[in-house]
Amino acid sequence: MNQGLTGQTWMITGISSGIGYELAKQLLAGGCRVIGLLRDEKKARSLLEAYPEALTLYEVDMCNFSEVDRVVNTALEAAGTISVVVSNAGVSLRGFAEEVKLEELQEVVNTNLTGAMVFIRAAIPFLKKCKGTLVQISSVNGDVPAAQWSYYSASKHGINGYCEAVAKELEPYGVKVIIVEPGRVNTELWNKVANRCREYDGLRRQSVKSDIDVRKLAGKIISICSWDRPPQYIAMGSRASKKIIDHLEGKRNIHMAWRQLSKEVDTDFKMIQPVMKKPETAGERDILMWPLGRECKELLKKYNWSEWEEKLIGFVDSAPEKKGKYCLGRKIYRIDEIQMHISACYVIITSTDYYNEIRKTLKNMGLTSDMDFCHWKKLVED
Repeated sequence: MNQGLTGQTWMITGISSGIGYELAKQLLAGGCRVIGLLRDEKKARSLLEAYPEALTLYEVDMCNFSEVDRVVNTALEAAGTISVVVSNAGVSLRGFAEEVKLEELQEVVNTNLTGAMVFIRAAIPFLKKCKGTLVQISSVNGDVPAAQWSYYSASKHGINGYCEAVAKELEPYGVKVIIVEPGRVNTELWNKVANRCREYDGLRRQSVKSDIDVRKLAGKIISICSWDRPPQYIAMGSRASKKIIDHLEGKRNIHMAWRQLSKEVDTDFKMIQPVMKKPETAGERDILMWPLGRECKELLKKYNWSEWEEKLIGFVDSAPEKKGKYCLGRKIYRIDEIQMHISACYVIITSTDYYNEIRKTLKNMGLTSDMDFCHWKKLVED
């Protein structure tokens, strides 16, 4: 068991069985406080009897979104602090797309996707305040869709995308987001089967083989949450890992094969041909303001600037998380580190946001004079 759990507070959805139950069991044994959300409190009675002081249970239906929001806020305000929030509640449904009933589809999407999003949304203010960790229990099907699991796969793809976006939003607040993608776990999750269209009988898989030990899985999740820099995605199980890697490599190969066709729908940039000031001495350095990336490369080709392209050594990134930093050759440098890296004639600047700051800084460094700037502001405005 991981050391240092004493005093931590975890909130877990779906603790009545499976991964949620095993997580709660191991955490409670390790000295943690656990806030458990589940549909029926009776299903966790054995845990409550064993740890009456450390376990708090709240009954909630994950498909009742206003109730989820209310319960999460009530529970976390009462707890006062939170270390880890685990979005684990989920349902499965095996069946070909056309034979699944509408109400079954709604249950899968409402529980696995919408309910999980509402749960995470409600927990975000508390996670930011406590610099906590968010864990989403997803699935190998979150990356690798499978026949007969269309709606389950869709719900897991959706929650992966949501959590990945939320991770970008919460990174500045010190909140870590971990998306766990296990293979088939030895739990009762996989029991629900739609079996209505006889034409598919020959294609059906009659059983789902488990290849993940739920006890080991819970222990690894607890351990990973203690890391200073945990992975944003982690596949659990050798089969799950191989499936995801093979699937992503296959998608990459398809996109690479059709990359040229993809470029054919790009917007045509109607820009006047700029006039460059040629440096009068080898020591002069012109600063070229220009959008970085595909636009820049296409324009360089258009105006036969191939030898200039070699001199265009870097750019300033105006993305909020990189504000005030310089990027040369894909490496980020701070403003006080840039001097040693500027040795060519031109620097690409992606945005006008920092034009005056950059100009003043470089001038103070003695790297350029006012006359060395070609200021094409209109060409780089967003």
